[in-house]
Amino acid sequence: MNPYLAVAALIAAGLHGIDHGLELEPVLEGNAYVSGKPKIPASLAEAARLFGGSEAALKAFGEDVVAHYVRAAGVELEAFQRAVTDWERFRGFERL
Repeated sequence: MNPYLAVAALIAAGLHGIDHGLELEPVLEGNAYVSGKPKIPASLAEAARLFGGSEAALKAFGEDVVAHYVRAAGVELEAFQRAVTDWERFRGFERL
């Protein structure tokens, strides 16, 4: 995550909430993992899909910026998918 984009997203999210009169939820006490509340994306692919489809992100950053970051995520994912990791090598040879 680009730290400048993260801070800008926090500010944009706050302004979005103010503009739309959104109320904060009560403080969550206990284990957030078993709370049933929405979770942050578990992968770069999921994060890029959600960011690219976010009307709030499009309004805050504009179509060009959103498209740039979605494409940058795609480039990273494509590079990762072409790589063979140590884990894959170990598991592949372990099964032979």
